[in-house]
Order: sequence, then structure tokens, then C-alpha cells
Amino acid sequence: MFLYSFVPEGTSVFIPTYSMHRDPRCFSPFPDSFIPERWLPEDQRLALRPKIFNPQNAEYIHNITAFLPFSIGPANCAGKNLAWMEMRMLVCLMVSRLDIKPDPSYNPKQWYDDLYDYFVMTKGSLPAVLSPRQSVKAY
Repeated sequence: MFLYSFVPEGTSVFIPTYSMHRDPRCFSPFPDSFIPERWLPEDQRLALRPKIFNPQNAEYIHNITAFLPFSIGPANCAGKNLAWMEMRMLVCLMVSRLDIKPDPSYNPKQWYDDLYDYFVMTKGSLPAVLSPRQSVKAY
């Protein structure tokens, strides 16, 4: 797919993320379109209507290693740390204002069986029911 070549030490390298995120060799079909469903697991993707991810329409390509939303290296996105902080704040806010309990269909053994370690841990689904806490006043 991609060609690799030697880059001498001290050479500045630029990654054209805008072009890479729209490259049909990395994301297809419709690489120029905003389709968040492309990130769903295959079975959920194929069940969608309209059938834009139907194998008969076009080859489905989803190269997550080509997705660099914050860029990379010493000159990466200045807002990356702010975005991570905002996500942590949101989680804290949800935990403080919502009661979180397992969904009645939750099977702890299934969650444990779905754990895999490929140098990076992958986890199974963890269904939950969220409801507003009675002791917290909404703002």
C-alpha cells in the first residue's frame, strides 16, 4: 500500500493529515464524507440503512493507523491536552451527577471472556444504565 524509504537524520518530515484522512487507500467508501458509523464494529456497520457499507457497493477500507486527529511529534495539536482535560472533566461530572449501574442483561463472565491482550488490552462491552441522581440538584 505505502512505500517506505530511508530518511536521513536531521531531515524534517511533514505528514499531510488532511490528505491522508481523505485518502481512499485508507478510508473507503466515501473518504471525503463525515460518516462516524465507519468506526462501528463490522456487524453493526453492515446492519445500517442505507447500506453504504455494503460490500457490493465498494470495498470497505478502514486504516486506523492513518488517523491522526491531534497530529504527532513535538509540533502536535496545542489543544490536545485541553481536549483530554475536558474529557476527564466530563467523566467526573457524569460520575458525580448520575447513578451508574450494570444493565440487567450484563454478564460479568462474558465481559471477562472478551478481554484480549495484544500488547494493548481490548475489552468487551460493558452495558450500563444511567439515571439522574436524586441527591444532586441539576444546574
